[in-house]
Amino acid sequence: MKFQDLPETPRSWIDFIAGKYPELPVPDVPCNRKSLQAHLERMKRQRTRLENPARGMMSENPMSAAPTFESIRRLWESGSVAVIVNVESGVFGGTLSQFLKCLTAVKVCRELASHAIKAVPVCWIYSHRSLERHPAGPVRILDPKSELHRLSLQSGDSGGVPSGPGLPFDRITNLIGQIENIGRDSYDPEILETLKAVYTRNATWSSACADLFTVLMGEWDLIAVDSEAAGFRSKLHAAFDSFLHKFSREDQSLQRDHDRTVQKEDSSSSYMKAPPGYFIQSTLLPVFARIVDPYEISAYKEVQSGFDTIGLVPPIPWPACSATVIDARVRKILGKYDVSLPELLKGRKEVLHRLEGRMIQSSVGAKLDTAKSETERNMEDLNDAGMDSKSFRKAKERCREHVVYQIDKMKDRIEAAQREKQEVMRRQIHRACSLLAPDGVRQEDGLAGISFPLRYSRPILSFLYENLDIMKFEHQLIYLG
Repeated sequence: MKFQDLPETPRSWIDFIAGKYPELPVPDVPCNRKSLQAHLERMKRQRTRLENPARGMMSENPMSAAPTFESIRRLWESGSVAVIVNVESGVFGGTLSQFLKCLTAVKVCRELASHAIKAVPVCWIYSHRSLERHPAGPVRILDPKSELHRLSLQSGDSGGVPSGPGLPFDRITNLIGQIENIGRDSYDPEILETLKAVYTRNATWSSACADLFTVLMGEWDLIAVDSEAAGFRSKLHAAFDSFLHKFSREDQSLQRDHDRTVQKEDSSSSYMKAPPGYFIQSTLLPVFARIVDPYEISAYKEVQSGFDTIGLVPPIPWPACSATVIDARVRKILGKYDVSLPELLKGRKEVLHRLEGRMIQSSVGAKLDTAKSETERNMEDLNDAGMDSKSFRKAKERCREHVVYQIDKMKDRIEAAQREKQEVMRRQIHRACSLLAPDGVRQEDGLAGISFPLRYSRPILSFLYENLDIMKFEHQLIYLG
């Protein structure tokens, strides 16, 4: 499905996919091995110039747990590179789009491996909101009957993550309890226990989010970096400031820019404003490609010249997979009523208005009213024929009453059946909207990503991984069953 067919797709994303930004070329389809290898050679030359403190810093990161040590070791092997994805520390990992971005990064690494490039997926967790995405909303999950539930950590509002880095443990415990009640013993117990464990052993939103992605995507050796970890961010500033000093000595124009910046504020903080730390990530890691989504492409486009200014090779911008997951029942509903995803995104009321209008046009009740009128008129016509004997009039009236009664009875039954059919239609369209367009937004931006492992267990992530097409730069429809 083309992005321009989906409501509210940012214009900048449509232009990016269409190749209208020369400074941000989308990957070749199929991938051009020669161009990828050329980019790798530029990365190698850059890496030899950097006095990179990243090895020690990554090892000190609290989220560099045992399962990811091997990935960290591979990242620092000669010729290895990183495919990085920025993920906001939302409640329980945030929306489905963040899960899809991580799976895209993993699959891009597999694609690069087919071109003899050793790549490691890195999920960079950040907590500040500086991109053009939808504002934080409630945690939306579906119950076993596909009814949408909106859960919030804060009473009296629709906000998702409360302000401040600390975890409100009592509220989180209550929220997980609500999820258990909504699931009615149908949610995967392993995923529920994972949520309890992750949000018990971590003290901040970012560390919990990094821990969760490490656990859920452990089979792909994803490295989840908690960029907000205690002491880690200050070290990032220090490392990047040292990097700027080094290259400012080599480039006099950068030296002058650097001196002016130092007079105003900390030099690294000015570059850190590029959301969320694009330059500092490329200083810390050998970033070969960056997974970008529709809400960050504008910001990434604006900072491209900065990479050249400070002597860094800009990572290849790789479009994040965008998808809607459709189960068998909802797929059947869409076919039954001939409803499309873009139509659902315009709103349930508009869909129902069209479908109910179609039902009215084909109403049998109206046709029966016509038949009733014609019957009564024909009976009256018999009077004009001179048949006005008393016995005939009685017989005629009995006949009229019987026919009209049968027509009214049939009409009542048909209208009752139509009302029931209409109610079924409303429930089914409601079900389809809850899954595909929750509260009128795309599924990937509306539903909590964790709702899918809850309903289908962890293998759903492997299913999505196998069915996502990273070389198909359009919105994908993934069918279950």
